[in-house]
Amino acid sequence: MSVETGYIKGRLKELRALHKGHLHGMDDVLSNMEKEVDIFIDLIPGYKIQKKQEDEDKAVHAKTTRVVIDIEDEILSKYEKFLNYLLKMRKATVQTLQTQAYECITKLLSSASHFNFASSLISACVSGINEKNEAAARMCVEAIEELLDNDASGECSLKVLELTINQVKAKMQTLNPALIAALIRLRISAVDVERKTHEQRKRERDLKKPMNNDDKLIQRSLDKADATPDQAHRKRTMTYVLQRLNAAY
Repeated sequence: MSVETGYIKGRLKELRALHKGHLHGMDDVLSNMEKEVDIFIDLIPGYKIQKKQEDEDKAVHAKTTRVVIDIEDEILSKYEKFLNYLLKMRKATVQTLQTQAYECITKLLSSASHFNFASSLISACVSGINEKNEAAARMCVEAIEELLDNDASGECSLKVLELTINQVKAKMQTLNPALIAALIRLRISAVDVERKTHEQRKRERDLKKPMNNDDKLIQRSLDKADATPDQAHRKRTMTYVLQRLNAAY
């Protein structure tokens, strides 16, 4: 597996510099949020990162593999903290700050729906559709529509549907009709063909190359974390989506 560790380390250094910088007003806060989300969009890989175990024996990994594991662990740790910050700021009473938080959340959902903590992004966007802040609500509608359009496995669609049903059951007075309308984007065809991503095509090419033991270890980890759903799994998921959709209506 080819990893541009120098470039990634440079981006992580930029991230650390943002955290150490002094903020002198709202403009600096908004600017930092925008810069940070752009860095994460650049850094997030095409697979879920498995959290490093505290008692993991470093001796079993070659030096190159340990470098990759450490970088992944730092990305995941900093991303989790940033996501928690955004989830807090989306409830801010200052509208510009709330709007910026939702802009970051929707950008991340668009780029990282396959990545760790995706369910938190989906939940925030489904909830955000009902915001009185029109700009934030509009961004959330667009993000959910894009998510449903591109969801090949059906897992994200099921999450959106469950959250929507919960809101309907709660009889929310502020329920935005756009949330219900977005469900028309559900890809419920069992024969819907999944388009291979650039990352998947690259991985198939890499599999044809000779790999050492560390490369094989990383490849098995990637395959487990980002396995392509087979047709049987997709059919089961979509059948359940249809059942839940019918029950909701």
